[in-house]
Amino acid sequence: MLRRLAAILGGTDSGPIVAGLVAQAQHDPEFAVRFRERFITRRREILRALLERGKESGELRADLDLDLAIDAFYGPIIYRLLFAHAPLDEAFADALAGELLRSFISMHSGRPDEQETP
Repeated sequence: MLRRLAAILGGTDSGPIVAGLVAQAQHDPEFAVRFRERFITRRREILRALLERGKESGELRADLDLDLAIDAFYGPIIYRLLFAHAPLDEAFADALAGELLRSFISMHSGRPDEQETP
């Protein structure tokens, strides 16, 4: 998902369009509501469903704050889109995914003092 989003926003005309929509939402409250309803909410719902499945299966931490995780997923992409301080590309998406996974996954290090007793 991150690779696809970075490719679309970082490598197509969609990036500047989305940046313009975000800018418009900052000073037009009515537009901001419509933008959230039509663009933001649906994407958050899709990601929330994926993360919930990960929690239910035990792949993700049981205590994972889903709203915070969703913000952590989308936030860096939008930050790079808006400020263009660094590339919004596949390498960034891969690095971000690695960081997110390390913080989201259920950890089982295998250290003897952390082993579950049978």
